[in-house]
Amino acid sequence: MRSQATCFVQEGDLPISIHWERNGIPIQASPNVRITKVDDLTTILVIDKAGAEHSGNYTCYASNAAQTVAASAMLSVQVPPSWVSPPEDVSAALGGLAV
Repeated sequence: MRSQATCFVQEGDLPISIHWERNGIPIQASPNVRITKVDDLTTILVIDKAGAEHSGNYTCYASNAAQTVAASAMLSVQVPPSWVSPPEDVSAALGGLAV
């Protein structure tokens, strides 16, 4: 599942620096995670194949010479269960152990 968040600064004097964090740790771009600068006031965070490991609190920080402001959102990725080892059919005699 793809997940996307936009950080848009409504007003402020340029230059404005925008960066993203997940659970207080700066987000680094990877093959699955992109941060795209749209213009001086907007960035988009894209997770192409979001999995349970991407769940967390995402925060966008915008800074200029006057101040730093932040906006946060929680991402919760629900993943269906999967077998570690699929069950197999077994045969056992009545009263015996099935292993």
